[in-house]
Amino acid sequence: MRKYFIALFFIISVFSLSAQGVRFSFLASPQFSWFSPDTKNIENNGIKTGSRIGLQIDNYFAQHYAFSTGIFLNSAGGKLRFLEDTRIKFREATDTVSSGGDIIYRLDYVTVPMGLKLTTREIGYSTFYIHLGANADVRFKAKADLPASSLSRETLGNEINLFAFSYYLGAGIKYSIGGQTALIGGITYYGGLTDVLSNTNLTAVNNSITIEIGILF
Repeated sequence: MRKYFIALFFIISVFSLSAQGVRFSFLASPQFSWFSPDTKNIENNGIKTGSRIGLQIDNYFAQHYAFSTGIFLNSAGGKLRFLEDTRIKFREATDTVSSGGDIIYRLDYVTVPMGLKLTTREIGYSTFYIHLGANADVRFKAKADLPASSLSRETLGNEINLFAFSYYLGAGIKYSIGGQTALIGGITYYGGLTDVLSNTNLTAVNNSITIEIGILF
């Protein structure tokens, strides 16, 4: 399934270049992210709050259908509990997480989404939408807290993969406040498609839910 979403991402990006009717939105969305491990030596142990802030570009190829892209600063992560002793590399040192210990990951990405948006006709001052697609993430910062070692916001070494892919599905409402300007509110789920952790003994994807808040220009 992962390869199909990645292929969809690039196909939509090519076709979106010919779309007409561009609309811009600024979004500043609170985000709640967590890990879904795929190995037995780690487990999810909590949610990290963060944000997804940036510019969304909707290219309408028909009245109610658009290709959607943009660029976002994405603050994600989560808390993992380790079920066996594991060595973790930081930029300046190496530490061991004992069995039963936690790491809080603080991951920052530049995210480029590519997908489809479907909107209804305007009902009063409101227009409803759903959107779905894929994201390409490029990590530019990775830090972690180790409560057992009293370490906070320590820069990680090569523990986090540089690239990640995910899919998204969400819905929301646009409320007109005059002309083409509108307020935006919605909710979107992001599901990880690729492993975030570079350690070959650890596998986990990062998922999140955002509460979309923004303005359409």
